[in-house]
Amino acid sequence: MIYAYWGFKPASPDSVFTTYRLRFGIESSYRQMHEGRIRTTTRRPAVRLLYVGIALVLRNLWVWLHYAVLAMPRRGGRVILLERLRWETLLLCCSMSPRKSSGSPTLPSPKGMWNMSLRCSRPTDQLWNY
Repeated sequence: MIYAYWGFKPASPDSVFTTYRLRFGIESSYRQMHEGRIRTTTRRPAVRLLYVGIALVLRNLWVWLHYAVLAMPRRGGRVILLERLRWETLLLCCSMSPRKSSGSPTLPSPKGMWNMSLRCSRPTDQLWNY
């Protein structure tokens, strides 16, 4: 990959790569936070700030779930498997409202999306089954 810079004298090409890589992570975080933000037309700053805060908590919950629950531990670190819980799937789960007014909520099954099971590294430790 080619990097262009002007007025900046990096120590090495690796430092430029590291800087751009960190920046990409920050941009992805903001993009996902914006996708998870509740849409509103209110002009009240407190409500708008609350919605941004909820989106940030939701994004951080998704990151924590991947690291602490869904990652596969191994020697030398954890293997993060993003396909176990996609960001879009989490947003879809959060946006669904319960179908019944009483009792336990039921989730609709859009084209087999919930027909997957998420497993730990050992087959006997099943996390949940949709």
